[in-house]
Amino acid sequence: MDNNDLYVGSKIVRMFFCLVLREVIPQNPTLGRTEKKTLTDEEWDYEFCDSVKNELETLLKPLNWQIAFDKKNEVRSFEKMKLFSLIPFLVSKVHEFKNKDIIISKSDYSGFKVEDRALSLVQKSFIQDIRDTLGSKIEIHELIFSMVTSRSFVFEIYYEGSFRVKREFNDKDIYSEGGVRNALESFFGEVASTIEPFGFQVTSMPSRRQRSRNNEYSFGVYYAPRIAFSESDVQGEGCYAIRGNASTDEVNMHGIDFKDALVDETNAFLDSILNENLPTDADLISSKIRYVDSPEEAFDIYDELTC
Repeated sequence: MDNNDLYVGSKIVRMFFCLVLREVIPQNPTLGRTEKKTLTDEEWDYEFCDSVKNELETLLKPLNWQIAFDKKNEVRSFEKMKLFSLIPFLVSKVHEFKNKDIIISKSDYSGFKVEDRALSLVQKSFIQDIRDTLGSKIEIHELIFSMVTSRSFVFEIYYEGSFRVKREFNDKDIYSEGGVRNALESFFGEVASTIEPFGFQVTSMPSRRQRSRNNEYSFGVYYAPRIAFSESDVQGEGCYAIRGNASTDEVNMHGIDFKDALVDETNAFLDSILNENLPTDADLISSKIRYVDSPEEAFDIYDELTC
């Protein structure tokens, strides 16, 4: 049983809260000075908000809260008190419910529903926890529950590369196929058919006009496996990017890392497929496949939310 299987059976959820702070953003102290670099008002506001985030982390992280600036909502002026600005954050914390708090559970499905009263009690407890921790140190304008998520995250990622095989054709092979072009086309098609059932796609083939002088033929290959992440695999601000109402752009902006070894594992997988399934008269010479870091093409293909 892998980590994802363990996660599916758990009753751990991530609780999200919208935390809006009321702060006076000081006037930009860098404007007008000549001896040091000046900041625009926008850059100064960003630096100040970042310092507020650091203060939040100092207070809340020891209690296992995660904090991220809410990029969906901008800093805005407080209408009643123009000197103040409202700075939005998202804070979240993991909580494991007891079995008696779960009213819907399916063994073949990662989702479940939490009993309303149990969920409400945890919400109130967490809100009070935040208020008590921040106390008079930070001015809270608004603190409300946002959502609770229990999901598995499955993404399609991309690899491309090539492999080279050696195949010697004799006169009998050429004659039986009706010529060099037909013999090469038949062989190339046979190679492609051996790996496509395993999820690999052949993207380029050698020329069919004539045989290779060294009897070696190179094929381009593409592979797009689906990989799964559990809550424990998603750390830092990435967990906010993949909350229930996140857009694909938000997922790409934060990014989700996985072990570099996955590339090596994919190489090994391709080698094993080729070694075990190539036509008997073809020998694998080499293969090279790499992860394609193209976030503009990445997309979330499975995203479920229960609350």
